[in-house]
Amino acid sequence: MVIYKTLDLPHPPEWLLKHALSLIPDVTNEKETILKKHNYNIESAKQEIIDQPHNNVFREIKVEEKIYKHAQINFLDLGEKALNWAKENLDKNICMFEISFTTSRRKISGAHTDTTDGYVLIFPIDTGGEQVKTIFYREKGYELEREGRLFYNNYDNLENIGELKLPENKWSTFNTRVIHGVEGMERSRILLQARFNGNISNPKIL
Repeated sequence: MVIYKTLDLPHPPEWLLKHALSLIPDVTNEKETILKKHNYNIESAKQEIIDQPHNNVFREIKVEEKIYKHAQINFLDLGEKALNWAKENLDKNICMFEISFTTSRRKISGAHTDTTDGYVLIFPIDTGGEQVKTIFYREKGYELEREGRLFYNNYDNLENIGELKLPENKWSTFNTRVIHGVEGMERSRILLQARFNGNISNPKIL
């Protein structure tokens, strides 16, 4: 089983990068970031806190007796033109193509498994800092690969089984069903992310 891998895939064109960055709100303004994600619908923003306890701004993470505020991960769809580029240049089975950005001034995005199946492609536009790393974990007493929608506010039962420092402006992939989190962020982490519908057809990915 591949846990993570850096890939040699086509660089996104300039028009796509400009379009993606144009969608992002002022990431230094936490309230603006949350509200824009919900088209300024306050009730929708409040409902996310209920529906997604693993990914809200009030979440606190305990790591080695220290408490950190969770850096929320926000996603915005890049639209049909960008999705078609991803299908044509990365893998025909890509079904979602998004830009993601984290809450600024927070160092940790808490450990979790994703809501979607399998592998994700990631292209960091901004890694969030020189010391940022994605850390993979095994929960004591469990298999490495887990079900989706798990989240951990306390790391006491998690064992570090590998770390990945994502290279900026280069594609990487990893298994989203292995527990993972991000540490060391100095600013908002901005990524392109592509997710799959069914099997991965491009042999360069796995």
